Amino acid sequence: MQLLAFNTNQEKLVKLLSSDRSGLNDVYNKLIERNFYIGEAEIQRKTLNGWQNAGLIPFTHKETGWTQFSLVEYVWLRCINELRGIGLPLERIKKIKEFFFIKDTEQYRELFLEALKNFKGEIQDKEKVIEVFKRKDIPAKIWLEVMEELQISPFTLLILEVLVNNHNLCFTIDNEDRIQVIVLGTAVDDRVKKNETASSELTDCSFALVNLRKIVQGFFSSEKIRHDNDYLLAFLNKNEKAIVEKIREGGVKEIKISFNDNKPVLLKLTKDVNPDEAINKISRILKRGEFSDISIKTRDGKLLNYEKTDLIKLK
Repeated sequence: MQLLAFNTNQEKLVKLLSSDRSGLNDVYNKLIERNFYIGEAEIQRKTLNGWQNAGLIPFTHKETGWTQFSLVEYVWLRCINELRGIGLPLERIKKIKEFFFIKDTEQYRELFLEALKNFKGEIQDKEKVIEVFKRKDIPAKIWLEVMEELQISPFTLLILEVLVNNHNLCFTIDNEDRIQVIVLGTAVDDRVKKNETASSELTDCSFALVNLRKIVQGFFSSEKIRHDNDYLLAFLNKNEKAIVEKIREGGVKEIKISFNDNKPVLLKLTKDVNPDEAINKISRILKRGEFSDISIKTRDGKLLNYEKTDLIKLK
């Protein structure tokens, strides 16, 4: 994040929170960009209106009719859909919504400060940014307006963690309405410690589980959702972007990518023509993850077929 000259001003605070030079800015902007329509989430408008009347929709929409939504909102809508599918009543889902979309600015700032301090990536002027979040002279109204505009919430940070670190994050709600965030598989040390605490509390109760990474991967793999290449490329990591840049240097007839520990390590190209369609397809596949090999073939710039080898880890 780049620190700007700061006055108690909503516009400058928005710029402070949404600008950086490390690439995280592109990811976050695309995360909250409202480009998608409710039909692409496979949810009926009548159903959405019912959820809205029940207080389940977290962010304010300025446009009439709530016509478009962001990736954050898509994941939340799919979470509601899954919870309704297993019979969870709206009043219990509202408790989950209130847990993940905090309106208490002091509680939110504490969570955001923790995330800033623990974030392992590059944040320009990190200490100065932290000092801004510690300031007491910024009215709560301004913080709320900023949170609404940038869709800032603990839930948004979880989706960002899935996108940046590829953690297999899930959340649970047990029969006493306790809500926990857990990770399946590997994660960084601080997440593992939290996971051990959360998992231990689930050993003596029944609970429902929603897999956030599965929903995020479904967003990128869904053929019903129209992703343009610029949108997809914002979510690729450095190595994945390098693959796309190699493809863009000239036409490609065949692409073969080998993976190690779910990271692309080897790229083989056979040149032909510029396959824009293949770039879109390969970007979607890369964001789904969990592969050992991918092979894509094109002809005259059109995608002929692709094959993927699933990576199955045996314990």
